[in-house]
Amino acid sequence: KDQLALINQFTRRTFTADELYVGQLRLANNAIDRDNERFSEEVLQRFAETAVRKTMLFDHNRDSQSGAVGKFFDVEIEKLPLQQAVEETGAHLKLPDGMYEVQFLSPWFYIPKDAVDEKTLVKIDAGIYDFASIGFRAERLAPIMDSEGKVLFWEYHGTGPDTEMLEGSLVYLGAQHGAAVKT
Repeated sequence: KDQLALINQFTRRTFTADELYVGQLRLANNAIDRDNERFSEEVLQRFAETAVRKTMLFDHNRDSQSGAVGKFFDVEIEKLPLQQAVEETGAHLKLPDGMYEVQFLSPWFYIPKDAVDEKTLVKIDAGIYDFASIGFRAERLAPIMDSEGKVLFWEYHGTGPDTEMLEGSLVYLGAQHGAAVKT
């Protein structure tokens, strides 16, 4: 009931629960990703502040006719001990030295059932459309170096208006380990 009320804030007519497919993604996190980059916790918080009402896409396809499938209506930051996060996601999650808590940007989405073919929803349920990826912009990307000046990884920073979540996509495989459909 509460989720339906949140969703219907963004619709032009009132939708019923039977008309919608609702789920949650783990869209981004603070671990070092496949591109040797990570989101700082401040950036994840800023993404959470800007996630609601953004569009859910397939494959970062920003063509509104074919790529847009849903909308994000609520969001949370999940905080899990590293070992629990690894167990829940089955992913290789690597945090910087001295960090032991994985933070996930976990937005809730809805997809109108009549807007996609039923096979698409079945593929989400079957785990075929499983991985997720965030479209974003951030104020800066800074190198994090060891004591000898070697770059260990790159880290996104920013809390202002130039840092925001732009969209979230279902993809074949995203840069972020553990970014996937949660529910």
